[in-house]
Amino acid sequence: MVNLGESDLQNYQTICYQRQGDKLFSPEDCIVTIEFNHPENGIAWEIVARSGQRYYYRNNGEGIELWSHLTQQWFKIDQVNWFPGKEKILCWDNFCAEWSELPLA
Repeated sequence: MVNLGESDLQNYQTICYQRQGDKLFSPEDCIVTIEFNHPENGIAWEIVARSGQRYYYRNNGEGIELWSHLTQQWFKIDQVNWFPGKEKILCWDNFCAEWSELPLA
């Protein structure tokens, strides 16, 4: 199971989207909790969407991974990029979030 530590956590509010090709769908409010010095993962973050969906990510220097609740394991994200024409929206595969107010380092 994925657990963020109690210390060194920072919370941010943003907007999350689903990406289908070159379009963004289903905008909703999200809370991003970032742990910058996670003892195992380096940096880890949890995104909780208004719908109740939870996404757990980590980056330990070997790429970004997403926790699968179904298989109970981490899997690598294939594509990480800024959404074309929207310089403040960062996407991981088909999930995107506005990062204008969130630190990237």
